[in-house]
Amino acid sequence: MAELRKITKRAPLSGFSQVGPEGGSAFKAFADVAQQGYQLLKPALDAAEAEYGAEVARRQIGQNAYPLAPQSQPATSGGDLGSFSPDTPGQSGGLLGLIDRTEGGGNYSTLFGHSQREGGAFAGMDVSKMSIGEVLDFTKPTGAYAQWVAKQVGRVATPTGRFQIVGSTLRNAVKALGLGMDAAFDATTQDRIAAHLASNRLRSASSPEGKRQAMRAEWEGFKHVSDAELDRAIADFEGQGSSIGRDASEFPQGTAPGAPTVQDSAAEVLAPQAPPTLVRTSEGKIEPRMHSPLAEGLMLATSAAAQTGYLSEMLVQGGTDIMGLSQNFAGNPAGFQQAAQAYIDQAVKAAPAMMKGELRSRLTQDSQRRYLGIMEEHQREVRQRANNSSTALYQRYQNDYAEALAAGNFDEAASARGLLEDILTARESLPGVAWTREQSENVILGAQDTAARIAEQNRQKVSAAVGGELDVMIQAADAGRLAGGEALLDDPRTWELHPEKAREAASKIALREALPGFYQLPPSEMDAVIAQEAARPVGEGWELDLLKPMRDARDLAVRDLLSDPITYAQERLAQKPPAVDAINMEDPQSFIASLAARREYANGMVEAGFVTTPAFLSKAEIGTLSAALAKTSPVEMRAAVAGAIVSGFGEDAAQVFKALNTDAVTTWGGALMAKGGPGNIVAEALQGQAIIDQHQAQMPEEKDWRTIVQDSFRPALAGLPLDTVQAEADLMQFAKALYANRAAAPGFDGDEAVMTEAIQAALGQSRDPRGEPIGGVQEFFGNQVLMPIGMNAESTQKAFEEKLLGGAWSPLGPIWGINEDQASAFWEKIGGGEPFIGGEPLPLPMIQNGDIRFVPVGGTRYRMEVQRSGAALDVHTPEGALYIVDLARI
Repeated sequence: MAELRKITKRAPLSGFSQVGPEGGSAFKAFADVAQQGYQLLKPALDAAEAEYGAEVARRQIGQNAYPLAPQSQPATSGGDLGSFSPDTPGQSGGLLGLIDRTEGGGNYSTLFGHSQREGGAFAGMDVSKMSIGEVLDFTKPTGAYAQWVAKQVGRVATPTGRFQIVGSTLRNAVKALGLGMDAAFDATTQDRIAAHLASNRLRSASSPEGKRQAMRAEWEGFKHVSDAELDRAIADFEGQGSSIGRDASEFPQGTAPGAPTVQDSAAEVLAPQAPPTLVRTSEGKIEPRMHSPLAEGLMLATSAAAQTGYLSEMLVQGGTDIMGLSQNFAGNPAGFQQAAQAYIDQAVKAAPAMMKGELRSRLTQDSQRRYLGIMEEHQREVRQRANNSSTALYQRYQNDYAEALAAGNFDEAASARGLLEDILTARESLPGVAWTREQSENVILGAQDTAARIAEQNRQKVSAAVGGELDVMIQAADAGRLAGGEALLDDPRTWELHPEKAREAASKIALREALPGFYQLPPSEMDAVIAQEAARPVGEGWELDLLKPMRDARDLAVRDLLSDPITYAQERLAQKPPAVDAINMEDPQSFIASLAARREYANGMVEAGFVTTPAFLSKAEIGTLSAALAKTSPVEMRAAVAGAIVSGFGEDAAQVFKALNTDAVTTWGGALMAKGGPGNIVAEALQGQAIIDQHQAQMPEEKDWRTIVQDSFRPALAGLPLDTVQAEADLMQFAKALYANRAAAPGFDGDEAVMTEAIQAALGQSRDPRGEPIGGVQEFFGNQVLMPIGMNAESTQKAFEEKLLGGAWSPLGPIWGINEDQASAFWEKIGGGEPFIGGEPLPLPMIQNGDIRFVPVGGTRYRMEVQRSGAALDVHTPEGALYIVDLARI
């Protein structure tokens, strides 16, 4: 038997509390009508409830049962609603009835605010005729429906259908139930989803309180239902096997939950005495009703309920629309009042006659309250704008007053103060600001404090600027140059701000004017002038101040010459150093010629006494050439630049390469070329280094290199500048690069002889046209000696013996025949006199016996040391200085 939705007695104002703070006479009249209808139907309803209870009992008896077919019931005549026909909620009780009453109104097509109705934002939209996929697309949070609801309630929501299920909940339920996207979102589907949601919620709680909370969490409308009423609906729902409670005709035969059944043996079940009235719903289904919809009492109660709902909805919508109008007329109370009145007139015009008065009264009351609110907001805004504008104005006048005071412009300050006091006086009268006279006085005092701070800041700025100008004057005068702004020294304020700096600048300018050539002198000559000036009698008072700037200039010259002599010469000397041309390897001659000119200039600075060791490049030029020789440059470019440096600077190129910031291979190779090494040695080593960097060569182990150095080269290198950890590391790096380039030849498997040749080449050894070794480590008078580049030890020793010892050569070796006169002349030629050891002339047989070791000291110049019993004694001149011989003079 179908469930009959019961009309219950309620307080007349119970529903209106959700839409307005006060009740109205129309609501009470509608409630009275509904009460009359309820009294007319009560006897029949009581009988129906008794019959329904008996029927439920009979249902619980049967097993293997089937549902009884509903019986027809003649219609009952009743009144007519006429033209007033809002949507009629479903005629269901229990949980479904509560949902209809608080959520979707019993209509499976319901959207928020009934916006699917004619005139609504989504008029004509019927979600019950859509597929689930279409509904999910319609309820996307970014869709038009979600955004429209957000404007109404302040948050995104997409309630849909009879149970007002939102999009996210719908998606989860569809997934849990395994529904397809093409399934219809019709009444059956919506009921199934609602039953699923209710069952899930109730399974999560065990107590009545927990179940109520769970159901109110799912349906917001249940928060407005009493606990007792909700408990009954939950009990009904659980008693029906968690079915939403649709009428029997909506289910296939034998499937309606709670339907009456009979035994397979055809046990009799009593049917209702009065058959129900059958109606066809909007979904096309046949459903039974206990009473005809045309029954007089039901018509009367339904009409009253419909009118109450209509007025409630109009007031809710009206309140929303009036708030919307107020936002459009923010700050314009009169405009809002006019627009609101037009809106009310239009709404009342379309209302049923019996509700026009109440509707106008309530909407007018609501619009009047909003008008007062807008007026209050407008007045608040006016006061705030006045406060803001007066604040901005007095702050501007306050700043003007402070700046005029700080600048010492008292006329301007008086004018600014007058304007400031005027605006402060006006501010004291502004309503709602509560500005006092004491605050105005504090503003004026604050301006005076600000003026004092600004004045001090200005003084500090002027002081810093003057101090900077004096620093420039001092620096220019130290270099003997004229600086702009020297007229500042004529301003007394300069001496007040910086007395010490002003005195220093004045004294150095005086020195520049009195002795303009002083700054062109080398430091040693400056010292002579300073000594002369210190000894000279003072004729004028200002002459006392000259000594200090002279000494300062001399100290500055020494410092700058030590740091960067070329830049010093460019900035201070009348004769400037010649410029170094840009590197152009397509035509390097201009670059080479400029380097040669610079070499001559740098050596000239040594001769003039500016420096003791030539500096050929400025720091900036060192950076430029170092970049050209960096590993990031092509090997051919680096080799060409290194060759150009050697061509331009000659033997001095070795010192230039030491000054450059280059890798060890480039520095070593450049110095080697500067000493006369092969012209292609740098290119060969750079190519080998690239091979090593790219891991394209199989290199010997480090211990193998150390063994060769120890066995073949260590005696020759002992006591030399090369005999240091860093120097030996650079030597070996260059040798390895040469080895890598030579080992890259096809079929090369590694050879100790090639390693030895690479080290010899790194020490400057090559071969003369006869294939004899020149340079590098060779045997010279029985000892391993590092020979000058281009010199063969055997031929040099032979010439030495012939000219010093007067010996002749036979197939068995030299034949000694010492000629003391010839020996003396020879020693004079190659060493400037005879050598001595232990205060006695050097015995010549020591040379013959190999007791003398020749140790290079630079170029072709060598010192000699006597080796006896593991000890080494230096050979000296008669005066006690080291005895140096020049092998190139043999």
